[in-house]
Amino acid sequence: MDIQKKLAKIFVLTDLLITEIDEPVLTPTKETKQIQDKARELQTLLEPVLDKFYTNEVHKSIFFTTLCNKFNYIFNKEYK
Repeated sequence: MDIQKKLAKIFVLTDLLITEIDEPVLTPTKETKQIQDKARELQTLLEPVLDKFYTNEVHKSIFFTTLCNKFNYIFNKEYK
């Protein structure tokens, strides 16, 4: 069961990371540009893993959608 929990965390965080990488930084600095470039490199490695997961699970399950939404809710709440 622990391996399933770890994989669930990895898939949720991967999904969130890929979503965030796609959003451009409004006022990029040299450092944020470098981070975004590295993140895009990581994205190319992570997308196939995520695609295989969603293919095996048929659709993005409600469980993973709920986890992503909760993460975003908590993050947004803390930044208000």
